[in-house]
Amino acid sequence: MDLPSPDAGESTDAGLTDAGDPCEVNTILWTRCVGCHSAAGPGDGVFTSLDAMRLTPPDGGARYAERALARIVDPVKPMPPPGVPQLTAQEKATFAAWVADGAQPKTCSPPPLRSSGLPTDGGVTCSSGVFWHNPGDRSGNVIASGAGASKMFSGRACIGCHDAFTARGQDGGYPFLIAGTLYATAHEADDCDGFPGRADAGELPDLRVRITDANGVVYTRAVNSSGGFGVWESVAPNFAFPYTAAVLYQGRERRMLTPQRNGDCNACHTVFGEQGAPGRIVIP
Repeated sequence: MDLPSPDAGESTDAGLTDAGDPCEVNTILWTRCVGCHSAAGPGDGVFTSLDAMRLTPPDGGARYAERALARIVDPVKPMPPPGVPQLTAQEKATFAAWVADGAQPKTCSPPPLRSSGLPTDGGVTCSSGVFWHNPGDRSGNVIASGAGASKMFSGRACIGCHDAFTARGQDGGYPFLIAGTLYATAHEADDCDGFPGRADAGELPDLRVRITDANGVVYTRAVNSSGGFGVWESVAPNFAFPYTAAVLYQGRERRMLTPQRNGDCNACHTVFGEQGAPGRIVIP
């Protein structure tokens, strides 16, 4: 495989360039890829460790590391998919240099939290204690229907996932304009049920998400028992971007201050936070 030529960097004692440091690649995996590429995620391959990236897929051919790089630099079918925060030029160079050096393994600490004012121990929790388990295969080729299916993959980028299913000719469910997950704390794991996190909770009457579009039209949305909420295209055909959002609970309010154009809330409100988001969407 012809690999892109990353910018040369200063050599390290390990013979790697700075751009190809394995632990920097590990951080890229956890902050950019693991949201979909995990044991329960819809993405092909499990990208939770450097060792996992060195494996060869069941169908043979190039290792996951080489396959991932090919998609990262693919201008037609890039990864991460459109609508999800993309790798920076430096991150692409880092990944490319690591692959070019043979995808070297290394023991790495958990990725650091990159948002100021947040805990720095790298800890991730699941306040509800409940994880959604995909009854189909990890690539998403089989997804359960009926009870519980609407609560799938809590914390992951909802719209990106639905669009991926649709692109494969599968039932993508409701087409969303806005979708996300509420949590009790800022650093909750993917597939962990969000707030309230109880199957018997139903819709809490005092928990709502208020979305206001660019024309001042307000959409007040209920939250399901795993913290999921959304605005469907069918109920908002004239929705105008950008929008703002607020979470209302027990007379309290937490507002998003900066108008947004990306309606896939969990694309930025990840475990560690992307694009300036301070981790998960947290109830007030």
